[in-house]
Amino acid sequence: MRFALVDNLRCEASPGLIGCCSGCSKPTIAKCGTQKVWHWAHRGKRNCDPWWEPETPWHRSWKDQFPSGWQEVIRRDEAGEKHIADVSTENGLVIEFQHSHLPSKERAAREAFHRSMVWVVDGTRLKRDHPRFLQGQRLCRPTSLKGLFITCSPEECFPLRGLTALCRSSSTSRAWAHQTKLREQIAADSGVCCQVAPRGKP
Repeated sequence: MRFALVDNLRCEASPGLIGCCSGCSKPTIAKCGTQKVWHWAHRGKRNCDPWWEPETPWHRSWKDQFPSGWQEVIRRDEAGEKHIADVSTENGLVIEFQHSHLPSKERAAREAFHRSMVWVVDGTRLKRDHPRFLQGQRLCRPTSLKGLFITCSPEECFPLRGLTALCRSSSTSRAWAHQTKLREQIAADSGVCCQVAPRGKP
């Protein structure tokens, strides 16, 4: 996790700090090595969110595109189930960043829990992903927003079949303001909306 509570303030990991998890209030320790991004971890092997995944520099760079107060937001449903969203905007839109493979059952569970959400998926995780995307660009149509395209053949472009993904470029910060318009357009076209970003960058 990126943030933990230190003296009741949300803080990033720093050498020597001791905090507690904002989700379960259990003790956390700062992991500040050279192999992974600095982060907080529960003492022992405990984890309070079953959807937790190790955070990569790819995840962290995407989170950095948003205010810190929107990152790692704890969300609860009517039954009291609790999960931590990568990003939750002030309007309640959840943005999940997915670098590794995600089983379809878990993907469906996350979408059912968060409801209003979009995925940002790493389209260059495997060796063939980037060439496939470049080849599939011929099937993409531009939208009214600069840099946003729709395809009705996502299997030709993306490694995850049937996944509706909205990818945001760091240079198009106003894209989220058009969420409703984009959602209506996606529904009308039954396609996938994708923001093209430079390879290796958010």
